[in-house]
Amino acid sequence: GSPRSRGGGSGRPPTEPRLFVGNIKEEIEKTDLKPIFEPYGKIVDIWVAYNPPGFAFVQFEDMESAQKAIEGVHDMEVFGGKLKVDLTNSKRRGDDNADFVKTRRPFPPTRPRHHPYARPSPVAAR
Repeated sequence: GSPRSRGGGSGRPPTEPRLFVGNIKEEIEKTDLKPIFEPYGKIVDIWVAYNPPGFAFVQFEDMESAQKAIEGVHDMEVFGGKLKVDLTNSKRRGDDNADFVKTRRPFPPTRPRHHPYARPSPVAAR
């Protein structure tokens, strides 16, 4: 049986590391990224941004694979540019990125308390 069969996707453990992949070309598809990351471990999910384009997320089954992928792929020259690869802090449970973008939910209304000047100012419009 595949690990995906239980709980329709949201039953996945929150520990699966997700990598941010930046500096990719607009026309890049999941299928272009898969062979680059696959040698490092089992990929759970690949999500490519289209609006705005230029980045993607690759989710691995375990942290060891993710770390190896960062070491191997960061600054790798592919598609005419150097990829930027970094670990995202996705500690939120059941937050599927593709789903997040489809529904376009606003971000949680928790304002950063450490930033007292975080109110919109009219001068910001240049």
